[in-house]
Amino acid sequence: MSRLKENFGNRNEVLCIVSDRHQSIERAINLVFKETAFHGVCTFHFKQNIKARFKKAGAGELFESAAKAYRKEDFDYFMTKLGELSPKIREYVLEEDPRTYNAQTSNIAESMNFALKKARELHIVSMLELLREKLQTWFVERTKAANEIIHDLTPWANEKLQKILQKAFQMKVETLTLSRFNITENQREFIVDLENRTCTCHRFEHEELPCAHTIATIDKRKLPKYLFFGRWYLNSEYKETYKCVIHPVGNEDDWDIPEEIREIILKHPNYKVRKGRRQKERYRPSSENYVAKRKCGSCKQVGHTRKVCIKTPIANVGSKRKSFEDA
Repeated sequence: MSRLKENFGNRNEVLCIVSDRHQSIERAINLVFKETAFHGVCTFHFKQNIKARFKKAGAGELFESAAKAYRKEDFDYFMTKLGELSPKIREYVLEEDPRTYNAQTSNIAESMNFALKKARELHIVSMLELLREKLQTWFVERTKAANEIIHDLTPWANEKLQKILQKAFQMKVETLTLSRFNITENQREFIVDLENRTCTCHRFEHEELPCAHTIATIDKRKLPKYLFFGRWYLNSEYKETYKCVIHPVGNEDDWDIPEEIREIILKHPNYKVRKGRRQKERYRPSSENYVAKRKCGSCKQVGHTRKVCIKTPIANVGSKRKSFEDA
């Protein structure tokens, strides 16, 4: 955490760190960052923990609905339902500040970790070069994809827009002022303020992503819908993100190394290598109730091993079976 803070530097914005519910991570964040970082719990891992620990049907889904709620009334409703299902689960969820569940998932870090799984076994220079090559490949692919887009939104944002258009067209829109509108959906009313970019459902201001009520309002005003999306969802920002070039290290003879760096003598780390295989997978907490899947080395199917594989010839499986056939 100290290294992370050193590289992040002092900024006016608050750093959001998303992880699972390990207490050691939370203690380290509070110790190093104090008030300059916010610790969010990954809702996906927490949902899996609830399923594994309590084994109550529907508990994980109720927690997920509560975590994704934008209004306090909706959050209280799902937490009440969760309490009716199991008071212990409700107490377990409320051990954390409910605000920690607004950071939805750490899957982006998990995906990156999986992509670099084999690279971690390489020499440090080779690992960095493989990492650079992979990142540059991703940058080029995304730049090509962005240049082929003909609309103003990213593919993800445009897909979200298409999903809520049909729902928005079924709503009743009443004009209050030039910027404020009353939206009726299933006998419930919502107020949309286009000037301040707010909606009483609270999704518009929290995600900078227009909700169905906002889309209905924009459509009534005949305004371009992309103007009300946050800049993070615009194709222009998408192109800007991936336009940089990560140059290769190049030949060692061409390196321009400062003299003060040349004088540094690096020693081997004072670390004793443990016996056995190195840890490749992350340490899973006992609450996840993870069961490793067995894979047959002969037929490559999951669920059994080579010794009990019915597709493997008996003469090739184990010395005991082979000696029995010879007898």
